[in-house]
Amino acid sequence: MKNYNENNDAKILSAFYGSDDVGGLNPFGFPSPDDRDGMPVVFAQELDQDSLDSLDFKITTESGALYYPNRVTLNPANGEGENSTVLLLGEFGSADDQPVYLEIVGDVYSLDGDVNYKGESIGVVPLESGPSLVNAKIVSTDLFDTGNFIGEIPENGLVVQTTWDGGVTKPNGQELNEDDFQYFTAIFRDENVDLIEAQPVGMSDLDDGDNHQLPYFEFDEDVNVETLELVSVSVEGGFVTDPNGDVNDASEVIMTTQEVTEETDISKSKYQLSEKIDSSKNILKPFNETSKAGTLNFSSGDNIVIADGQAKTLRGLDGNDTYFVSNLLPKDSTIEIIDTSGSNIIQIAANTKVVKTLWTKNAARLTFEDDRVITINGADKFTFNMGGNVTDGTDGTDLTFAEFALSFGIDDVLNLSGSNTGTVTDLYII
Repeated sequence: MKNYNENNDAKILSAFYGSDDVGGLNPFGFPSPDDRDGMPVVFAQELDQDSLDSLDFKITTESGALYYPNRVTLNPANGEGENSTVLLLGEFGSADDQPVYLEIVGDVYSLDGDVNYKGESIGVVPLESGPSLVNAKIVSTDLFDTGNFIGEIPENGLVVQTTWDGGVTKPNGQELNEDDFQYFTAIFRDENVDLIEAQPVGMSDLDDGDNHQLPYFEFDEDVNVETLELVSVSVEGGFVTDPNGDVNDASEVIMTTQEVTEETDISKSKYQLSEKIDSSKNILKPFNETSKAGTLNFSSGDNIVIADGQAKTLRGLDGNDTYFVSNLLPKDSTIEIIDTSGSNIIQIAANTKVVKTLWTKNAARLTFEDDRVITINGADKFTFNMGGNVTDGTDGTDLTFAEFALSFGIDDVLNLSGSNTGTVTDLYII
């Protein structure tokens, strides 16, 4: 999965060699036969169109050849709030000598005039790659086109603008439909710093051939949407293509709001993850092929809860509960664990690979291999047991929330003011 970060306003987010030597009209509908290569370039801010010039953009190919575009335009992504993508048209090399580097050599200003991108540079995504998400942000609901949308308009919701590194459509050339909502997942943080996962119920900004959509997310009536902050947006792979016909990979945009100022000393951690599995212990496999929806409420006694896809939300009541989390979960599944009463344990089985993590001061989102995603709200109240197994008596190692976070490179998690991604990734609990 490709991950992008929105954290620097003065950065180019992507440059994508989206099409090469298309015959006749260029692939974006402009009538010049000389503009047969297309390269969308996405910036972190909206741009001042009057500051754009073809000579501002220098492109270098693998062989060292230099090119400048014949023309630059904000079309087709020129709607309100969209002017952050510049489409470069011209000759930029070939499939055998692809552009590899883009540099801004002239004055390119943000719309507010505060940022000059001159001197910024970025590697170019190659022609054969599929499109990826590169930016996302909450925008005004006024931008949602109520006259041209699919799905629903919720009573209590938020609109997010998603930005790809190039224009996307369905593989058949059609625009997205309601069946595609399932491929988008957003994580929001509320005023209590709890994490809320949501999928779109509506979408607009379609049928215009650009690299933006406006998914609309719905929340329970007791959620104050005005206090929500966007933490991340992810998309699954395989449901859209670029103008070259390449299918998208899974990708994610993470809005990390707390800057990491120094590297965390992982050696201080009470528990060390492993690059290899423990061959003396079992390797668990999915118990179910798919995960069920809904909430499973447990009794007020002490429960052993084995997460195997029986519900999307596991909610403990009174009592001291143990949640056994492992690769018993179905692939490509998401669950949420909520338990605010008793002394509760999250037990993660040995030989479970943790691909990535996301943290706030009282919540954690763990992604295991094969896109198993576990969100734990109120995580600061849990004990985390590494490598134990309540079903066979294996003890494992008990960690506090702070110790657990430190194992993944997050120091002083209880004092985070925003969200952070763990720096320790792709390792096994043993």
